[in-house]
Amino acid sequence: MWPDGSKLWHNVIALLSFIVMVTLTTALSWQRNYDGSQVFRIQIPTNEIWSQFYARLLHLSNINMLNNRETFQTIDIWRYPMADEFVDVCIHGSDVIQSQHLLNNLGLKYHVTVNDVNSLIIEEGISNLRRRRRSLTEKSIIGYYPKYDETPGLASPKIVSPNERLPAQVPQENSGPETAKQAGRS
Repeated sequence: MWPDGSKLWHNVIALLSFIVMVTLTTALSWQRNYDGSQVFRIQIPTNEIWSQFYARLLHLSNINMLNNRETFQTIDIWRYPMADEFVDVCIHGSDVIQSQHLLNNLGLKYHVTVNDVNSLIIEEGISNLRRRRRSLTEKSIIGYYPKYDETPGLASPKIVSPNERLPAQVPQENSGPETAKQAGRS
C-alpha cells in the first residue's frame, strides 16, 4: 500500500519526534530538580566586613553556615572568624542572587564551590543505590551453599538458602558392634 520511500520518511519522522520528546522530558526534569542552592567559599578580609556581611546574611531566610573539616578540627567553632580565612556558606533558592549582590557590594572575594546542591545529592543517592545493589548480589551469592540429597545413590547438588531450616539430625541409638567400639574408645 505504501511506497518504500514514504515508509522510510514515516520512520525518520517517528524517530525524530521520539528524540525531541526525550530531549524535552530530560530538560523539564532537570529544571524541576534544580533548586538553585549553591555553596560559596568566601574569603574574609577583616572582621568588620565579615560582621557587616553576617548581619545582612541573617535577614535572608535560607542560609546554612558550613564548617570545613580542617577548620572544625583545629579551630574553636564558637570564636569569631579571623582575617584571611575562608568560610563556606550554603544559600538556597532566590537568596542566591541577593547574596551575590551583597558579596559584590562589600567587595568580598568568593567562588562557587558547588553550583547545584540538589543534583549533587541525587548523584550521591544513585551511587549509594548502585553500591547497595552490588553488595546485595554479593550477599546472595555468598549466602547460598550446596547441600546433597539424602537419597542414597544420588549426588545431585541442591541449593538451599540460609533462611531455610535444615532438618534436625537426631542421633540414632544402635546396639550393634560399632556402638560397642565407640563406647570402648570414650
